Amino acid sequence: MILALILLAHGWYDTRCCGDGDCRPVPCAEIVRSDDRWLWRGIKPIIGALPSQDGQCHACPHYDSDHHRTYLFCLYLPKVTS
Repeated sequence: MILALILLAHGWYDTRCCGDGDCRPVPCAEIVRSDDRWLWRGIKPIIGALPSQDGQCHACPHYDSDHHRTYLFCLYLPKVTS
């Protein structure tokens, strides 16, 4: 049952943002607005911030082990303001 809920929740993420289950809920307090851009743990999303469909915050990070770097594809926010 829990797996089904996780898969269902994961189903609304944009495919450009999420590959191999990269997207996940995160505390909204970890997301800040700085210089007209959104940041999660100091990382700017490549694609941008999109509206969340469940009213929660989500981040879509991918760790590149070849370059030892985390990339952030998208952020999902309850209310996106440009």
